[in-house]
Amino acid sequence: MIFRHNFKVLSHAALLVAVLLLASCASYHAGAPGGTVAIGSIATVQNDTPEPEASTALQKALRAHFQSRPGVSLKGGESVRPILRTRVVEVRNSSLARAEVRNSKDRDRSDNAYQGVLFRIDLTVEYRLENQDSAQERTGRVTGRGDLPLMHDRNLPLQNAIRAAANDAARQIAEELSDLPATGK
Repeated sequence: MIFRHNFKVLSHAALLVAVLLLASCASYHAGAPGGTVAIGSIATVQNDTPEPEASTALQKALRAHFQSRPGVSLKGGESVRPILRTRVVEVRNSSLARAEVRNSKDRDRSDNAYQGVLFRIDLTVEYRLENQDSAQERTGRVTGRGDLPLMHDRNLPLQNAIRAAANDAARQIAEELSDLPATGK
């Protein structure tokens, strides 16, 4: 009798765990609760800055974010609607941290007292999601950020900072577009 009662409780517990597990997997695979916003294609990024890496990095980051973000899907194709058009407007470099570069015996001198050792790259991007009817067009402006340490060779860390800023900007665009009303699965 005791064995039957324990078996019954265990079978109910196992059934409950199985139902909860299946329900959680089903909601995970179903995607975002509001449905999926379908982006037809991503147009080539326009670059109005002297940094050629900015457009390439943004294009790659946008594709990665739209392919992996729940609630947004990328159909593919060259001219499939809606089309996401982006433009890199500005790349700004500002100093975040400075360090003393003179020794203790030259403290009374005021020239070249401090040097920037950490810089921030701000990548400003404008985007426009074009649909067939202009009433559903969505526009916005985001600023992605990446940090750049002072090094003897500035080119490699600059490229990494631009990639980080482009990744941040692409993440913000994907977040803003995933808030749109769903267009179907």
